[in-house]
Amino acid sequence: MIIEPSKRRGYRLHPPDSPNAEALLTERGLTRADLDHAIAELARTEAIQIRTIVGINDDGVFGTRLAGWRPDLPDACAEPFIPLLWRQYSPVP
Repeated sequence: MIIEPSKRRGYRLHPPDSPNAEALLTERGLTRADLDHAIAELARTEAIQIRTIVGINDDGVFGTRLAGWRPDLPDACAEPFIPLLWRQYSPVP
């Protein structure tokens, strides 16, 4: 069996309001409200504030402490994104 390498390079993040991001949430049985709850819980338990969701992908949600973050801002990528990985997240029943 031969496995072909992917022709796409890099690490893809889907914009949070895109159909691809919504599909990833739906695949996991999550809503935006669940995501907001998880971000609030991260702030409460670990004192990590995500003020803007940068993107969503197969690994999880990535955000930043900067409110109103946009990729065209000066120093937009000066600090690392904050990951909230799917394996870390368990919805509250």
